[in-house]
Amino acid sequence: MAEQPSPWIIDVNEKNFVDVVANGSKQAVVIVDFWAEWCGPCKMLGPLLEQIVDSYGGQVILAKVNVDENQMLSQQFGVRSIPTVKIVKDGEIVDEFVGALPEADIRAKIEGLAGAGETDPLEVAAQLIAEGKKAEASEIYAGILEKDPKNSAARLAIARLLISENETENALTVLEAFEEGVEGYSEARALIDSLEYAKICHEAGGPDEIRRRVESDPADLEALYLLACCHASGGDYDNAFETLLRIIAKDKSFEEGKAQETMKSLFEIVGQQDDLTRRYRSKLANLLF
Repeated sequence: MAEQPSPWIIDVNEKNFVDVVANGSKQAVVIVDFWAEWCGPCKMLGPLLEQIVDSYGGQVILAKVNVDENQMLSQQFGVRSIPTVKIVKDGEIVDEFVGALPEADIRAKIEGLAGAGETDPLEVAAQLIAEGKKAEASEIYAGILEKDPKNSAARLAIARLLISENETENALTVLEAFEEGVEGYSEARALIDSLEYAKICHEAGGPDEIRRRVESDPADLEALYLLACCHASGGDYDNAFETLLRIIAKDKSFEEGKAQETMKSLFEIVGQQDDLTRRYRSKLANLLF
């Protein structure tokens, strides 16, 4: 057996079972994983369980039972197929499952017993998205919202995920459900604005067509505004800000201050404390005052 990655992951046999599982479950949640070397699904589930357990920093223990080496324990627990997982708390089996489950489902079973653990599920989901695992991230968000339907961070994260998948209508449904005054409302409105910028850019012929308009007439403020919308919809906020500043420098009252309002909306999207926002907020103030 390879060296265990943490002190909370323990190989269990008939000799230490009572101490690790029965007694240990009075201090922490114990996940009993019945597995075998020849079991393919076990090789998928095992590392996931280890990762999850390790994130709880001692609140959860993983007891690994090799069924080939501990047949009596397997019979006592009625294990007929593997992987089989039993979750034990205060000496009693409180939950169980057979086969591999997604991370979000496993965490959902544990969290009610041990809390959220040291690893924030939102951070786990963000990391999964960075790794291109959007479906797994979506499952985590769904798990969070099942427990807390008004969790604004999860709702916003789902909206961003839908936007990245070009599911604009579904994203709008999520964002428009935010009520004024609740946490996340300003950010939700800013994301709605970002979708509007993409629509404006598309309906004006797209970025290439708009660039041709600007090149043919650099004084065309409407074309410059459309170009800024294209930059914003593509996430190129630096160029979006620069283009909007060009408009304001030429006409502060352009379309009743639309360029200024757009910059303020983009500040919300980028983040009020982001370095980019701070830099361009200062530039905007210098132009206006």
